[in-house]
Amino acid sequence: MKLGVFGGTFNPVHNGHLALAEAALCAFGLDRVLFVPGHVTPFKQDRPAAPDADRLAMLRLALQNRPRMDISTVELDRGGVSYTVDTLETLRATHPGDELWLLLGLDSLLSFGHWYRARDILDLATVATLLRPGSSLPDGPLAGFDTAQSDSLRAHVANGDCPDISSTEVRRRIAAGESTAGLLPDSVAEYIRAHGLYATPEFPRCFAAAWNGQKEGRKLVACTMPTVGRRGRARRRRSRGRQRAERADSPDGEAGGGREPFH
Repeated sequence: MKLGVFGGTFNPVHNGHLALAEAALCAFGLDRVLFVPGHVTPFKQDRPAAPDADRLAMLRLALQNRPRMDISTVELDRGGVSYTVDTLETLRATHPGDELWLLLGLDSLLSFGHWYRARDILDLATVATLLRPGSSLPDGPLAGFDTAQSDSLRAHVANGDCPDISSTEVRRRIAAGESTAGLLPDSVAEYIRAHGLYATPEFPRCFAAAWNGQKEGRKLVACTMPTVGRRGRARRRRSRGRQRAERADSPDGEAGGGREPFH
């Protein structure tokens, strides 16, 4: 069986993720796509993350009635920073006989040569890349690979008719009280609303108003952020300094969402 492996934080899962998985099934003749949510460590404060249990619950809701899509919790169970090569080795052991296809987006492919044990990944899975509308693969060898390896990676590139959606934008809209209509499956949007996910302390009432307005078809009203005092601004500056230091110490771009085609 040809099994697509789709890794990412899915924070939250959105319609772009689902469209990419559907496109991969068709473009590469896959039998199934396995979503592999990654563990998110608490120090990723610059990327507000829902708890593992919530992201897993939203994935399960999104994949209802999609029999060719499933979930592996291998990285959530492992905890900490999960490298793709470790995950693929585990999946090879738990899915003997299956042909693994690692699904990437263009940005991930272009940085793939810097991933931990990238060449070992090529021995464990076929790397398949889906391009967003309007994007193209640049000419020449890919960074970190010789010509033969680059040609192998280019052999499995297809155009994906997928909406240009990012989890970052979804979270921003929720925090700002803006509509997420068309970006999320209804079941996921309802889960986020019910559990108050991604609504920052500055915007909880705006988020509720935006959700109610979206459901009733009313025009949304922009929200304003409360004034932050001098002490609050100083705390924010210190927090940003810690976040920059933590990002500099990150083992590589793969940790924290570098694998995710639509992050």
